Amino acid sequence: MHYSRPFNNSSKRPATRAEFETLNARMMQAIADKDQIGLIAALDAGAHPDMPDGKPLRLCAAQDNYLFAKTLMLAGADIGYAIAQVRAEDNAIPRRTESGLIMVYRTPKTEEGRKQEQ
Repeated sequence: MHYSRPFNNSSKRPATRAEFETLNARMMQAIADKDQIGLIAALDAGAHPDMPDGKPLRLCAAQDNYLFAKTLMLAGADIGYAIAQVRAEDNAIPRRTESGLIMVYRTPKTEEGRKQEQ
């Protein structure tokens, strides 16, 4: 399928943060439902292909949905950013060695992660 117009046309930017979040939620739902038309519509309306935290590409990878991943990358998704977010989340998990010592420990950035450690 050939796209005749670029995604994220600057004239179609959402006016408010609530609209932006709604578009991003529509994009994530379209990926989860494997709805290509819904994904393209959300991107055309101004959804950001990297928000939130590179999860659109990560969800496509988890579903082995390479067509949607390619669509997101054509819309400007940054695969390096998605990988960096995965590594940051992975590094936030405490690791223990066989002797019981903590090998890697970083404080989670979320409140939920901090509560789990207490």
